[in-house]
Amino acid sequence: MKSEVTLKKSIIESTIGYVCLGLLTLIFNTVTIRVLGKEVFGTFVYGYAIITFIMIFTTAGMDNGIMYFFPSRGGKYISFAFMLNFIFSMLIMVVGKFFIRDELILKMLPLIWVLSAQEVFFGVYRCKNQLMKFFNIKTFIGISLRIAGVIALFTMGYQGTENLIISTTIAGVVCLMVHLYMNKEVMGRVSVSREFIYFSIPTVISNIMGQIMNKMDNIMVGSMLGRSQVGIYEAAAQLATSTSIVLIIFNTAFAPRIAQMYHSGRIDELKDLYCKATRVLLVISLITVTIILTFGRAFLGIYGSDFKSGYSVVVYRSIGQVFNAGAGSVWLMLRMTGKPKFHMYGTFVAVIINLGLNFMLIPKMGIDGAAIASMISVSFINILGFYLVGKTFGINPYTLPRWSRKQGVSVLKK
Repeated sequence: MKSEVTLKKSIIESTIGYVCLGLLTLIFNTVTIRVLGKEVFGTFVYGYAIITFIMIFTTAGMDNGIMYFFPSRGGKYISFAFMLNFIFSMLIMVVGKFFIRDELILKMLPLIWVLSAQEVFFGVYRCKNQLMKFFNIKTFIGISLRIAGVIALFTMGYQGTENLIISTTIAGVVCLMVHLYMNKEVMGRVSVSREFIYFSIPTVISNIMGQIMNKMDNIMVGSMLGRSQVGIYEAAAQLATSTSIVLIIFNTAFAPRIAQMYHSGRIDELKDLYCKATRVLLVISLITVTIILTFGRAFLGIYGSDFKSGYSVVVYRSIGQVFNAGAGSVWLMLRMTGKPKFHMYGTFVAVIINLGLNFMLIPKMGIDGAAIASMISVSFINILGFYLVGKTFGINPYTLPRWSRKQGVSVLKK
């Protein structure tokens, strides 16, 4: 009963947090486009996509490692995770100074540690059941400072991408300082651990593949079609992704609960919760898609009339998100029960599909080609995950359960 109450509380906090984050992000994007123009916005999004991709190597799956080991080890590895995050960030920044030639990316390199450390903190807040504190800092402090920074710097004459870089960096540093203060009690002695590293490595590779699939669309659209098209594609993609916001909200709360139930042997409870949640997620996703497709052009028009040309991107990517929600928390189920390699193999194949289709379709169909490539690859990875969860746990959310506790435990041990 206590775990159910905790999960409900986390879901409520996650819902409020993501709604506020989405609304303020919409305001930030709108202000940026209106004040600085879609060319500057698109250029920044292009650079931010690359920085976000690089951050995978500095986050290194350690947020997942913290969540997986927290039920059995407590906060023992948290300081170790932040030490690795700092070392990896500094190494990548130094190496980047020698090998990166793009001036935009060079200026954005300091964001790597500032933003990736906050992602590691996200794992800590999830374990501590304090999601609202994280979102308050990320949303009301972080994005509000970015909006204020954009306007203030514009009045001072900063009208290019340097405006967004400075605003984002200042907001990120302030947020990181607040996170450090709020979690000073867990920042203790560094406990070096091989098992923590071994768990994180497959997750790193999975995240790299996932980010390639998620962000490479922006990079390839920018390279092949021009950076102004990146802004249109990104705005449409964000709108389409909102169809799976309920899944994101649930996953945020569910991930640490999976690890807790698994380590405490409550396997049947875990399977039952996954099945119930997946059915609900599909229904909500279908309702959300209907709303998005009905009013999609009007939503895009908020950014400007040019952005309405991205409506077909909304359609294609929304279809992929239906498969995403309909499969449920498949990869979390596998990762948080000690099977991160499954996700690594699956995302590798999905990335190959995504990159191949992008190369084939973008030159012929423009941003629509990138959206179709995303739709197919996202559908594939979620169908594969759905199959693997079914085989591993002996369950299917869309049929009546037929497992027993003995069977479930034996399957997991295998």
